[in-house]
Amino acid sequence: ARPTLIGRPAVLAARIQRAGLRLKLGEDVAVVDPEDDPRFRQYWEAYHQRMKRNGVTPEMAKSAVRRSNTAIGALALELGDADAMICGLVGKFDRHLEQVRDLVGLHAGARQFAAMNALMLDKMTLF
Repeated sequence: ARPTLIGRPAVLAARIQRAGLRLKLGEDVAVVDPEDDPRFRQYWEAYHQRMKRNGVTPEMAKSAVRRSNTAIGALALELGDADAMICGLVGKFDRHLEQVRDLVGLHAGARQFAAMNALMLDKMTLF
């Protein structure tokens, strides 16, 4: 499996450099650019299909997919473009979990979700 980062390439490159990583976008990791990705139509249509019973219009689905990296990751997972996802760098846990629940759902036979938190400090990372 090849890791995929979701975000604007310039922002991803700056964060990779700031973290001192040697990753090369497009070589070491794939990139989904929320502002310009050929799967955008497929993703917003899938979002709309899953959320239209909650009153989500096609325009709302387009907007949600453009602005939410968690929604993009969940849709990539659900549509078979990803094997797993890590999300939640910014925002409330409940909002990220809600999007995953709405777009991916629970595996057959599962009764609840499981999650892990990570806290990255200058001297250590805690899980």
